Amino acid sequence: MLVEKHRIAQVIAMKTRGQITAQAIEGHPALLAKAGIKPPCSFSEHNRYMIDLYLERRPNQLTDNTHLISTTEQWLNESDLVMLKKERRLNLEFDFKRKLINPRMIAVDGREHIAFDSSPWRSAEEAQQARVLFDGWRTDNCLKTMADWESWEDYYESAITTKGTGIKVTTEGSVGLLRRIFIRAAVQKYWGCDRGLTYKALAEQLTALGYKTTTDECKNAKRSKLPEHAVPVTIRSMRLTKVLLNHYPTMDLYKLFPQGRMDEVMHLLGELV
Repeated sequence: MLVEKHRIAQVIAMKTRGQITAQAIEGHPALLAKAGIKPPCSFSEHNRYMIDLYLERRPNQLTDNTHLISTTEQWLNESDLVMLKKERRLNLEFDFKRKLINPRMIAVDGREHIAFDSSPWRSAEEAQQARVLFDGWRTDNCLKTMADWESWEDYYESAITTKGTGIKVTTEGSVGLLRRIFIRAAVQKYWGCDRGLTYKALAEQLTALGYKTTTDECKNAKRSKLPEHAVPVTIRSMRLTKVLLNHYPTMDLYKLFPQGRMDEVMHLLGELV
C-alpha cells in the first residue's frame, strides 16, 4: 500500500539524505534532510538556512563540524564528555549514485540553479569511476550553472576517453586533446587532415582560428603516436570540430571520436550555430 509522506511544490534534491523544501504547500509540513549540516539558528529557520547555504555555496567553503567526543575516547583517555570544535569542507554536491542527464537552468527561491534528470549507470564500476572523478573536480568547483556543467563534462569525458590511449590530458581539456591529435593526423597525412601546409603554416592557421599552436608542436607531432577514438565528446571539443570541418571538410570523425558515439557527435554539431 502506498502512503503519502510529503507534499511540497518544489524540492531541492541535493544528494542522498539531503533534501530541502524550496516551495512549500500551505497546510503541509516542509521536507528537510540536512545532509549532516548543523544550522546555527533556531529550528524554525533551518529550512531557510539550508536553502541559502545550498544556493550560495562556494568551492572550499567550510562548515561547522563540532561534536562530542566518543565513548571510546572517554574510556581510553579517561576523559570527561567534552565538545570538540572542528570545521570540515562543505559538501552539498550530488553524490552521483545516478547519471545526470538533460542539464538546464531553473528558478529556485528567486535565483537560478542548474537542474537535471537522471538515469541508472550501466554498471557499478562506471558509477564509482564518476564519483571518484567528481571528487577530484569539486575540490575547486561547485556544480551550480551551465558553465560548471560544461567544465565538469569536459573533465569527466577527457578522463574516461583517454584512458589507455597513452595521451595525457592537460589544462586545455578536450580542446587540447582534439588540437594535438588533429596536428598529429595533419602532419602524418592521415584521416583527411592534410592540406599540404608546412609546420609553420599549420601552427599559424590554428593560432589564427583561436587555438594557440607553435611550430615546434607541429614538428614534434610527426613522431608522436596517433591514437584512434581518443577525442572526448564534449561541447568544447565540438566547437573546435566545427571550426576544423570548415577548413578540412574531409576530416574523418570516425577516427577521432569514441566508437558508438557518432550519433551524439552529429547531434551536437548540428546544434552549434
